[in-house]
Amino acid sequence: MPPAPDRAFASDNAAGAHPAVIQAVVAANDGHALAYGSDRWTDEAHARFRDLFGPTSETFLVFNGTGANVMSLATMVHP
Repeated sequence: MPPAPDRAFASDNAAGAHPAVIQAVVAANDGHALAYGSDRWTDEAHARFRDLFGPTSETFLVFNGTGANVMSLATMVHP
């Protein structure tokens, strides 16, 4: 088997996370919080998107790129 390349761009998970991302995860991993959109970080994300795109904008946070692609395509396809 050939050695792995020094850099791979096949996926967003082929490389380590930026130190700022790791720091944010460590900071968020403190105490208890409800999951699945019932936490302060989700509320903060929604507020930031409303600040950028207007107060009537809606944000749908998804787990991965496939989920984002499906949601995006669904907005363009009419039944």
